[in-house]
Amino acid sequence: MTTPPTLSTDGAAVDASSPAGATLTIELDAQAPWPGLAAYDESSRAFFFGRDEESGELLRMVRLAPLTVIYGKSGLGKTSLLQAGLYPLLRAGHFLPVHLRLDFDPAAPLSPLTQAARKLQAALTVAGADFPAQNDDEGLWCYLHRRQLEIWSRDNYPLTPALVFDQFEEIFSRAQADPQRSQATLDALADLIENRIPAELTVGGRGRRALSDLELQSQRYRIVLAFREDFLADVQGWKRQVPSLLRNRLRLLPMSREQAVEVVGCAGVAVLASGVAERVVDFVGNLDSSTAGAPPVVEPVLLSLCCYQLNQRRAPGGKIDLELLNQAGQDILEDFYDEALAGMPEGVARFIETHLIQGDRYRGSYPVEQALQDGFLNGEQLSLLADRHRLLRVDQQLGTQRIELIHDRLVGVVRKARDARLHQEELQRLHAAEELEREEAARREATERERRIAAEELAEEQRARANAEAEARQLAEGSRARLARMSGVLVLLFVAAAASAGWALWSADKAASERNRANLESQRATGLRLSAEAQGMLAGTRAGGAVPGLLKLLAAQRIAADTETEGAILSQLLALGDLERIIEVGAQVNAVAFSPDGSRLVSGSGDGSLRLWDTATGQPIGPPIRGHQGRVDSVAFDRDGTRIVSGSQDKTLRQWDAKTGQAIGAPLVGHEDWVSSVAFDSEGKRIVSASVDGTLRLWDAGSGQPIGAPMVGHEDIWVTSVAFDHHGLRIVSGGVDGSVRLWDARLLKPIGAPMNGHRDSVLGVAFSRDSTRVVSGSEDGTLRLWDANSGQPIGAPMTGHERGVRSVAFDSQGARIVSGSSDRTLRLWDATTGQAIGVPRRGHLGQVRSVAFSGDGRRIVSGSDDGTLRLWTVGQGPAAAVLPIAENKESVFSLAFDRGVTRIVSGSAGGILRLWEARTGQSLAAPMEGHEDSISSLAFDWQGERIVSGSADRTLRLWDGRTGAPIGAPLTGHHDAVRSVAFDRQGQRIVSGSEDGSVRLWDASTGQPLGAPLTGHENWVTSVAFDRQGTRVVSGGRDGTLRLWDVRTGQAIGAPMAGHGDAVLSVAFDDSGTHVVSGSSDGSLRLWDTTTGLAVGVPMKGHEGSVRSVAFSEDGSFIISGSGDRTLRLWDATTGRAIGVPLSGHQGPVLAVGSGEGSTRIVSASGGEPVRSWPARSAWTAELCARVGRNMSRQEWREVVSANIPYVCQCPGLPIPADNRGTAVPAELCPPAG
Repeated sequence: MTTPPTLSTDGAAVDASSPAGATLTIELDAQAPWPGLAAYDESSRAFFFGRDEESGELLRMVRLAPLTVIYGKSGLGKTSLLQAGLYPLLRAGHFLPVHLRLDFDPAAPLSPLTQAARKLQAALTVAGADFPAQNDDEGLWCYLHRRQLEIWSRDNYPLTPALVFDQFEEIFSRAQADPQRSQATLDALADLIENRIPAELTVGGRGRRALSDLELQSQRYRIVLAFREDFLADVQGWKRQVPSLLRNRLRLLPMSREQAVEVVGCAGVAVLASGVAERVVDFVGNLDSSTAGAPPVVEPVLLSLCCYQLNQRRAPGGKIDLELLNQAGQDILEDFYDEALAGMPEGVARFIETHLIQGDRYRGSYPVEQALQDGFLNGEQLSLLADRHRLLRVDQQLGTQRIELIHDRLVGVVRKARDARLHQEELQRLHAAEELEREEAARREATERERRIAAEELAEEQRARANAEAEARQLAEGSRARLARMSGVLVLLFVAAAASAGWALWSADKAASERNRANLESQRATGLRLSAEAQGMLAGTRAGGAVPGLLKLLAAQRIAADTETEGAILSQLLALGDLERIIEVGAQVNAVAFSPDGSRLVSGSGDGSLRLWDTATGQPIGPPIRGHQGRVDSVAFDRDGTRIVSGSQDKTLRQWDAKTGQAIGAPLVGHEDWVSSVAFDSEGKRIVSASVDGTLRLWDAGSGQPIGAPMVGHEDIWVTSVAFDHHGLRIVSGGVDGSVRLWDARLLKPIGAPMNGHRDSVLGVAFSRDSTRVVSGSEDGTLRLWDANSGQPIGAPMTGHERGVRSVAFDSQGARIVSGSSDRTLRLWDATTGQAIGVPRRGHLGQVRSVAFSGDGRRIVSGSDDGTLRLWTVGQGPAAAVLPIAENKESVFSLAFDRGVTRIVSGSAGGILRLWEARTGQSLAAPMEGHEDSISSLAFDWQGERIVSGSADRTLRLWDGRTGAPIGAPLTGHHDAVRSVAFDRQGQRIVSGSEDGSVRLWDASTGQPLGAPLTGHENWVTSVAFDRQGTRVVSGGRDGTLRLWDVRTGQAIGAPMAGHGDAVLSVAFDDSGTHVVSGSSDGSLRLWDTTTGLAVGVPMKGHEGSVRSVAFSEDGSFIISGSGDRTLRLWDATTGRAIGVPLSGHQGPVLAVGSGEGSTRIVSASGGEPVRSWPARSAWTAELCARVGRNMSRQEWREVVSANIPYVCQCPGLPIPADNRGTAVPAELCPPAG
């Protein structure tokens, strides 16, 4: 083991990160030439390689202008470049670098610029410079503008201070804590950069006197700002105060292979074996398996860490050779992870493994405040992991500080640690279960042994007694008694043998029963575990991904079905909304597009590949399309769907044959930075591209050659999105500068002024099909509509997303807009009004990077960081699959469906009935008039041929169920309003309940009453129903009771069924007639045994309003209830437990519920609203399976379910993937259900 680098505190460039001004200096030498995760500093410049070009460019920029900006992603070594690359060059050029890490905390005792002034004084002192001291009441601006200010170096050269603000993003990440102080700091710093007189010096006598002592035009200093690239938009927002902000900037990129080889080979010449440097670089460049095979793109910090760790493993006097690299290489990051967590509570690791990775490939994040509040870790632990070990970092995301892993490359390490922990927990669980089973078996064996011994003792005692009795009888009776005695002995022996055999059988049966019970309990425990894990995965709080989460939930249901798991399935089904299918891509999805005919999709991924997909099956078409050397950020089909264009981080565009996946021609080269967006014109002859280099380019799609010069106009920084109008005459672009621009596609010139209005980067733009409007989506979380001719905004911004809008698209009619956001949702918008349509579409576990409509506007596709594509059917889905019905302007009092839910009849307050076609909402008949008051109740007969209505006018009326024509005269006899009506299943009788307290039976053919009124309720009769045979009626009343009636005799059956605390509003028989369900104004449902008249179980509570309608499912397994609280609820008919969450969406009380379509759908209706259709219990698993498209592989089953539970198909009829998906082994097919 070699000696690691040591730390000292006597650096030349003074760091403001500590109160004393000391900086941690890494002391490197030839045997320890890499600092690991620490930054290189000036003292280690002899070992700093690979960044000569960048160092020289920074020096040139500092000499050129007062302000220099350097930005780049985390891990690229910005601090090292400044300290070990730039600072020595600055000193040689007679600049004095002052390294500043300011404390922007509101609780800091000194303001940030006061800290900077103190550090400047300290740096001048350390450098031995000749300089005037700063006065106590003198600000930094005034000091640097003193008329007589001269600073001389130790060797008599004039020195120019260079104030280097490292990690400048912290002023924005801390801004929420004290916005006023942060703004004051930015204002003061802006004055310093722009050489602008501070406002406080322009007012009052004292300020004006101070100006007389200052050299106002001089700027004898330089400023350097260094920050993370993800804060570029925040910095850009400061540009109004600092116009020169990004004119002199350097974007730091990952190292090329050649640079990285220099870093390793030159620094490690004393400790590296020959030829190893290249292998180390290739190893580090391909630590991420998703980029295996691509040229290495190296992050310097990760390279330094790996070299440091390899050097630590080198034997004294030995070399880092291929053997050491092969042995230790794979363990480096794992050791780094383990070392960072050493001594930490187990809960910290569990937090990282559960919340900071998404699925198996991507980083997640978690709010700092929430993590501390939830007790996942404390502030000290977070500080250690972020500041000392550099395992985590705190990132600012739309005003919220969030914790994330420091590098994407750590995801695999964390995943492996998580999987190992879960595997260990599973082994422990299995071991505990096995131990419990052994203990149970031992107890059973001991019990059985005791019972055998007792039986044997009893048998021995019986034999002894029998022998004694036999001897006595022998003496008394002689030979005849002997014969009898022998017979008695045989009988006793037979009885004893039979008893012993019976005991043995009973013991064996009991043991088998115990084993079965233990197995069932084990399966139930596994099912509950799977259900809990699945719900965590689907909520994004547990790693794993959506499809594995849904498969876990389905497996739980197959293993041990219970109400809780069923409820979770229903909840997920409702949450998925109109999601049609989830497609697992296996890599971050940055871009998506439909083919013109909607039969295919193309996706572009973070691993540099494109993939084609069949939209009908969700299956891939051919292997991944590879050729780019960096991630793919944009894709598009041409108009006939034969070609695809892609834009990549490798700075190129490529064209591909959409059928074969083969590249068409050479890459399109010309951009100087990555290509962020591409689009074909409407004829497929031209391509437009946008780039991070700040330009748009036009290309000839046939030759691949550029057309004209680049289009330049966005201010300073990159163009994020482009689109052609439908005629190919104009191009629209959006940029990080927050503007939208129009361009003439022939002249390649801007049209009009920029369209400004967004407060942050514009990330997505699109034209409407008629080319009259443009929509834009921004990092500010809004969408905006623009008039494409005038450039003026149309209406107010569209708000609703909680984070930045990354992608937007119009449908083919220009009527709707879809947006995808970093908040992990999609939203639909009315393109005319700008209003949101419905609720957000949720489900993605990562930010939604791309969205698109199909050509017919019926589908949407979205692509996300979570590695999936999602297909959505617009306007369909469990909670939104509404059967439209024309709006009834009169108040709807009652509703009824026919048995097949093909027709709907509504009754109004004005006494009018209307008949509708359920699927289309078209009227089937003229308004049905005849009643003189409101319609209280409606019912179809079993065949759907007739309708009966009950009214407050005290009558019933019959109507033709197809034409709406009245049948016969009104049915009269009630003395008050009719509250409820029903047909028997045979269509021979009608029953009605009235406010006169009676129930009446009617001949459905003649309309004549059958017998006398049925009386017994003490108040209104509010609901009535027949049993299946039509021999009994149940009625519910305002007196809070139910009553059963014999249809033939008209007599009450048994006593009233009492138990509700208020009026009974709805009643229904199950199909067997053995049970009745009732719903009440007290908000509860009750189940009743029709034989005993007693309540079954406890009241079913959950609604927040009166229960207006109840029905059994066709198979009788569950109950449906509709309530005044505007929701439906489902209940298990056996246990009475609620199943899942309430079904919401109605805008008024739910007046009617039922099941249709072969019991696969539930229907509900509310007054004046569309009828809604929901999946019934029997369809839940099938509908979830349709979304996932596969089963678990057998290996997945063994790993996530149990190796001790036999494989069960989660989705009959769907494939079981091969255990090794990389092989050509065909997938099994689960047998179809039934």
